[in-house]
Amino acid sequence: MFIPFMGFSQFVNEGDLYITKKGVVSVFFDAINKTAGDLINDGNIYYHKNLYNNGLISFTANLGGNTYFVGLENQVIQTDLVSEYYNVFFDNNSAQPAFHLDGDISIENRSYFNSGIINSSPFGGTVIFKKNADYANASDASFVDGKVAKLGYDSFNFPIGDSSYLRSMEIHSDSDQYSRAQYYLENSSLIHPHTSKDNDISIIDNAEYWNIDMATGQNLILTLSWREETTPSEIRNTIDGTAIQIVGWNTILGKWVRKYGTADNGTNQITAIIDSPGIYTLARVRVKESFPSDIIIYNGMSPNNDGQNDIFYIDGIQKYPQNNIEIYNRWGALVYKADAYGISGKWFNGISQGDITINKGEKLPTGTYFYILKLKATHGNTVDTTGYLYIN
Repeated sequence: MFIPFMGFSQFVNEGDLYITKKGVVSVFFDAINKTAGDLINDGNIYYHKNLYNNGLISFTANLGGNTYFVGLENQVIQTDLVSEYYNVFFDNNSAQPAFHLDGDISIENRSYFNSGIINSSPFGGTVIFKKNADYANASDASFVDGKVAKLGYDSFNFPIGDSSYLRSMEIHSDSDQYSRAQYYLENSSLIHPHTSKDNDISIIDNAEYWNIDMATGQNLILTLSWREETTPSEIRNTIDGTAIQIVGWNTILGKWVRKYGTADNGTNQITAIIDSPGIYTLARVRVKESFPSDIIIYNGMSPNNDGQNDIFYIDGIQKYPQNNIEIYNRWGALVYKADAYGISGKWFNGISQGDITINKGEKLPTGTYFYILKLKATHGNTVDTTGYLYIN
């Protein structure tokens, strides 16, 4: 079934409109779903102009439907209540940003960012990805310039950006609650002065930042990236005696503090643990002393009691008894913590233990974990390294 709504200046729904699984509705003029309107889409609906929703827009559970925004000029998507979509396609090549989102929309299954930037920042709108929802095709030509929220615990790369740049950030969370983020191509020093910072922070990115909202008491594994078009060269380029790190504004201390992270220069990404909402960006941090070269970290283990790779072994750690190690699962939950690691037979054997852990005393599942190792080096300086541990 194909229903073209033509010959009117507006399409107005004030009652119940149901689009069946094989149904196709194409609206060529402004669509208005009034307060009393219930629009249930289990088929396909195409919006070629603006959409104003004051009622219910949703779909039938276990059926779903496809919603297409395919205008040839800028489109307004306005909603008083949260509009619920199963699959949604953004495909508009007009002057950018092509979409003006005023209100919240939620996505159950997948969003396709084919073309067109969704600008919600001036209007307070949010694109919400529900548990297990994802997206495809995000690029500089199509992303969310505004807030994106993720519900449920899993890994998620936020399709956010500003101006004409996609600057996505990835989180891993063990919380079944929400995480929300927005990227700003602006100087965060205008909000929190860069002169107020930890002594070991050399210079803070003055061109961009990410604002992250998360549930109280939640830990996140956060991955940020740098790129030539947005990140200052003094942050991107290698400077002797410094390392690139993630820093965040600490509201209690009233200053910028570093987050211990591991950088991958091949992908231009850095990963760290964060434990509070707020503003985060990149920085150059002074390195007083290099991490000891006589320590070798074996980052794979198979704790099956066969006598081979049963523990997280760090060769040479016994030379540095003043050390501390923390191991997190892929969702940011602490699974192991110890002082004086490697001393008197203190090794991680794949069993959750330590002072503050989840599932204490239980064998941890196969997967990728994240560690932070700090120690007092030869000259008395505290040095650190981070990386990934693989449990088979």
